[in-house]
Amino acid sequence: MNYSLVLTKPPQQANNPYLAMKRLLVGAAAERIELSAEESVNYTKIYQFYNWLHRDFRITFAYIQGEFNATLMYQKSGQLDYDNNIYSGVPIGVNNSHNAFNVSQGKSRLITVNGSSCYSCWYFIRIDINNTGPTRYEFNFADIVDSSGAFFDMVPNTPLQLTVRGNFWQRTKFVLDSMDNWVLRTVVATGDLEVFIGLNPDTVDKGGHIWSASTAAGRDVRIRVKTTDKDFHFGTYYYVYLSSTSSQDSQIQIELIQQRTVEYIGNNFDYTYSLKHPIFLEWTMKQKFQYRTNKEEVKFHVFRVPPPETNPGYHNVVI
Repeated sequence: MNYSLVLTKPPQQANNPYLAMKRLLVGAAAERIELSAEESVNYTKIYQFYNWLHRDFRITFAYIQGEFNATLMYQKSGQLDYDNNIYSGVPIGVNNSHNAFNVSQGKSRLITVNGSSCYSCWYFIRIDINNTGPTRYEFNFADIVDSSGAFFDMVPNTPLQLTVRGNFWQRTKFVLDSMDNWVLRTVVATGDLEVFIGLNPDTVDKGGHIWSASTAAGRDVRIRVKTTDKDFHFGTYYYVYLSSTSSQDSQIQIELIQQRTVEYIGNNFDYTYSLKHPIFLEWTMKQKFQYRTNKEEVKFHVFRVPPPETNPGYHNVVI
């Protein structure tokens, strides 16, 4: 079967919450919504949020005015959600929500989300209100304060010269926007050094690291991570803790090396990573894993087609 599909923009007058989802950013000003009595009847608003850098964050909903309870629901879709996607991940009701809360007038609901529990993750928050009078509420996302700010940023493929005082430490961090293999190389001119890499800035030096290595003066150490490593996630902060293990100062050069094998392509075959389907081996599944600017968005299109006349059947979709 062959299909040719034409995607058209929804009409401006379409009053559908699924077509009018609003994307929010961490740290942006709170959404302050005031609804008339007429607008408050069967009101639904859906917000979407992509957790770039995968920091822990809080969702805050303050129900300022409203005669009946508001319902707050949220759901997510990420790299490890095999039974969910960005289409089915949008909350329709309580049953397909990760969590749901009823909030009464004058009350607030604070939801704390662990960023490391979901990678490449979209979050969808739905607010349902059904009042006969005016309604007011506020809504926002905010990062949870941690020690991330104490780690200075490192740029890929740019060597850094550092001094780690004897029996002391230095801290740095990096984020990658490509899923190519990478190497953290540390060349030690003097002193002895241990290197730890982890996802949590508060525990990377306390046993909460993923990768580690040690070296002595006159040598270098390389921590190599492949695309297939289960702990490699793009768009995620990795925290590096450099600890001197001798009384002598460590003079080091540290470099994050990543050679891109696939460059960004803006349209059409817009992917940098592909896998064979685990069951239908003829199928190649492609996913975009490379971003150049924070203006880029992931777009998913879901099409329902009639069942094939043969088994197995194949559909060719041209967009």
